[in-house]
Amino acid sequence: MIPALAPELMTQRLCLRMPRLADFEAWAKFFASARSVHEGGPKDRLAAWQHWAADVALWSLKGYGPFGVEDRATGAYLGEVGI
Repeated sequence: MIPALAPELMTQRLCLRMPRLADFEAWAKFFASARSVHEGGPKDRLAAWQHWAADVALWSLKGYGPFGVEDRATGAYLGEVGI
């Protein structure tokens, strides 16, 4: 297991945490859709992977990056937020 580089932030309903590899599937699905047009998409799977991996790498390279957002009640991945 890779040690966490990002803090975990908890609210009553959400957990903001380090992105996980399993999060990528939802990311790729979003970027394959027309809904991603305002986020630089649509992108094919390789381009989505490159974008996602570069964002996640910010934690180790710069000390900040995106948070994966998880529903605390269900553990469901809801998306990503960042500065």
